[in-house]
Amino acid sequence: MKKLFLMLILLLFPVLLFSKVISSANYAAIDSQAKKLNAQSISGLADYINQNYKQEDEKARFIYSWITAHIQYDVQSFFSGRHADNSAEGVFKTGKSVCEGYSELFLAVAEKCGLQCAKISGYAKGYGYQPGQHFSGYGNHAWNAVKINDEWYLIDTTWGAGYVDDSKQFIFRYTDYFFCTPPDEFIL
Repeated sequence: MKKLFLMLILLLFPVLLFSKVISSANYAAIDSQAKKLNAQSISGLADYINQNYKQEDEKARFIYSWITAHIQYDVQSFFSGRHADNSAEGVFKTGKSVCEGYSELFLAVAEKCGLQCAKISGYAKGYGYQPGQHFSGYGNHAWNAVKINDEWYLIDTTWGAGYVDDSKQFIFRYTDYFFCTPPDEFIL
């Protein structure tokens, strides 16, 4: 019985590994296109996505990659507490925002692409968090959930775009970790 189980695992491992490589390769092409696209409007961005991608995961990935490559974190607004226009249109126009605007823009483009999406507000252990700190009040962060092939996934374009360093400067540093992050990891 053990030999049969081990043999089954060994036979399935290359298939699972190969399918993951194919998926990564597909996203690499999407990421490259998203970074290059100079969209003139939210509708234009959504039209491009709808014309070139049919799968829900591809559409969501393109939106994620486009936002993380083209929207800069608004450090001045964050530290002053005076936030600029965080509407999807405002963020698209200025090219910068805090998390609220990142999630508003993802939501607006996703909806125009026919995806079910939600903006979520809550707490995050971001810049300035100290271990043991307790949260209270409205919340300090916003992110999204998107439905792909009848399942909901968590997406954080703010943290996927980069980070604020010790000198309070935003550093663009794309990571795909915050695209469809498993909830048990996202919560940490």
